[in-house]
Amino acid sequence: ALERRTRSLPCCFCHNDLSNTNVHWDPDNRIVRLIDFEYGGVNFRGFDLATHFSHWAGGAVDGLYDDSKFPSEDEQRAFIDTYLAS
Repeated sequence: ALERRTRSLPCCFCHNDLSNTNVHWDPDNRIVRLIDFEYGGVNFRGFDLATHFSHWAGGAVDGLYDDSKFPSEDEQRAFIDTYLAS
């Protein structure tokens, strides 16, 4: 049943490891660069955004998440608005 439901979801190239350590801000040139594409490949559209948000709550190193640190709906919308405007 799950396979049938996911077949129609759009896929695209994804970074697949969009943690804060793989997003670099160059303040001098005001440019964001993504690095470390070793896991890059086809995945469901939105996977990278979901990964990015989950890393706000920790757990990338030790697997221990703090749900209170997960971005609020307003923070998620602000990020996505900025992301789409870029």
